[in-house]
Amino acid sequence: MRCETCGAQMPRGQTTCEYCGSICDRVVPRAVAARSVSGDVFNEIRRSAAWANRDSSRRQVSLPQMPPLAAVAPFLFFAVFIAVSGFIALMALAMSGVFGFAGMRMGGPLGGGIALVPALMALVPAGFVALGVVMFRKHRRTLNDFRNAPIESHPALIAAKRTQVSGGGENSSASTSYFLTAQFEDGSRKEFALMTPDLYSRLSEGDAGVLFVRGRFALDFDRVV
Repeated sequence: MRCETCGAQMPRGQTTCEYCGSICDRVVPRAVAARSVSGDVFNEIRRSAAWANRDSSRRQVSLPQMPPLAAVAPFLFFAVFIAVSGFIALMALAMSGVFGFAGMRMGGPLGGGIALVPALMALVPAGFVALGVVMFRKHRRTLNDFRNAPIESHPALIAAKRTQVSGGGENSSASTSYFLTAQFEDGSRKEFALMTPDLYSRLSEGDAGVLFVRGRFALDFDRVV
C-alpha cells in the first residue's frame, strides 16, 4: 500500500507516512499510485523546450550558486566556538593547578584533592572543543562535495517537500531548512536540500519537469507539467 500524498510505500494499517509525514485516512494501492506517475509524464518532459535547453550556457549560468556567506559563516562560527571552549577548558585546568598547589601547602596530599573539581569541570568545554572540530570538518566535507560535484539535470516529479526548523531558543534565532523529494523515471526517490528558499515556494507536490541538482542540493526546477 502507498501513501495517498506522496505515493511512498506504507505498512498495512499505518496512517502516518514515515517518508513525508502526512497523516493519511486511507492508503491507495500500488497500482493506483503507479498510474498517477506514468511514463507519459517523463516522455513529455523529454520532449519539452525546458529539457532541450537544460545544457545551454545561458541556462547553466542562471543556476543559483552557494552564497559566499553560507559557505564562510559556519567556518567562522565553529572557529569561535572552538576557541572559546578551548579557552574555558584551559582556564579550568589552570585553576586546577592553582587549587592543587594551594591545597598541598595547606592540607597536604588530601588537600590537593580539591584540584580535581576544576579538572573535572574542564571536561565539559573540552567536549565542546571536540564537537566543534567534528562539525567544522563536516561542513568542510559538505562544501568540498558540493564544489566537486557536477551539475546534473533529470526529468523528475516532485513527490514531497518539507521544512525543518532548528534553533529558536531564548538566545538564538530560528533557522529553517527546505527539502524536496524527487521521483525519477526508474521509480527511485531521493531527497535534496534546497539551495534557495524561493524554490520551495515555487514548487508544488505533483509538479513534473527538469530538476537541476548538484551533490545533495537541488539548484532549480523548470516545470513542464
